[in-house]
Amino acid sequence: MRELTEYFEPERVLYREEQLEQISTIFENFKTKGYSNNAILLGPTGAGKSLAMSKIKRVHNNHLYVSAAFTRTSLKTFKALFDFSYSDEYKILTMAVEKLKSSPKILIIDEVNKINDIKHFFDDLNAIYRETGCTIILISNKESTLIQIPDDARLTLFFKSITFKSYTNEELKGIIQDRILKYDLNIPEDSLNYIIGIGAR
Repeated sequence: MRELTEYFEPERVLYREEQLEQISTIFENFKTKGYSNNAILLGPTGAGKSLAMSKIKRVHNNHLYVSAAFTRTSLKTFKALFDFSYSDEYKILTMAVEKLKSSPKILIIDEVNKINDIKHFFDDLNAIYRETGCTIILISNKESTLIQIPDDARLTLFFKSITFKSYTNEELKGIIQDRILKYDLNIPEDSLNYIIGIGAR
């Protein structure tokens, strides 16, 4: 039943109106003004961070996206983000800056907490930001990510936190009921309560 799996993307994102508005504002400001605040989406796994971002990305095409779950290192993350085949870090950063100066984009790095050399990553990210001023949005399920930012980068990047709390039991029930109605699923009440209980844990 794919409608109840983490890989399913529903048409509506319920109970995340405030977060969607905050993210949308970042994209709109970047589009109209050429700049916007940097942000980090923080919250536990399954709280809707990547889903909310996916919905916003569909509306706007002024971004570059990568999931660090597949790259794991600073070098591989930037290679994937900018679609470079180079292996020389200096060349990657130099070419990234040139690319962004000619065509500014919002940089979105999902699951940034999966990057092994996170402090090195932030140093590289800071170098790119200083040269381009392009907005950066990070997504992480660990609040400790902010603590790992080196002081120099922290004073430059100024990430605004957008918090995604775990869904409550009632919210989970609302989400599942919405999918039951939308996709004509047949789930008995006791099974529904069991699913909610598992999800809440």
